Amino acid sequence: MNDLLFEHYAPVASVVVPGGLVLLIVGMLVFPAKRRVIDCLSSMIIYLAVVALGMSANIKFLSVIGFVHAATAFGIVILAIRSYKNRASWLLAIPCLLILVVLVFNMVNEQRGLELMGRWTRP
Repeated sequence: MNDLLFEHYAPVASVVVPGGLVLLIVGMLVFPAKRRVIDCLSSMIIYLAVVALGMSANIKFLSVIGFVHAATAFGIVILAIRSYKNRASWLLAIPCLLILVVLVFNMVNEQRGLELMGRWTRP
């Protein structure tokens, strides 16, 4: 199972992260709201911020700061989902799910690991 996840995570994440962003933008524009464009732009910024937190090297190497980055990303997404109150805002959770996979995989494996959009091995 670990080998399968290690081999296929990076290509899947490389498609899921940009695809989730596109779906989020379209979804936020489709749902009726008074501030549709502002909500769309702010959700896009939140999504990119969560992806940037997930790409932290501290998460990759399981440092305390990395866990704080992950907790910050989860907190931002939870607050955003509660404030937007539409189904499209749940797409903000895509990077958080990938961060969770990275954290669990890296806790289980010592000589190799995953990043948000890639993988690494120690020589």
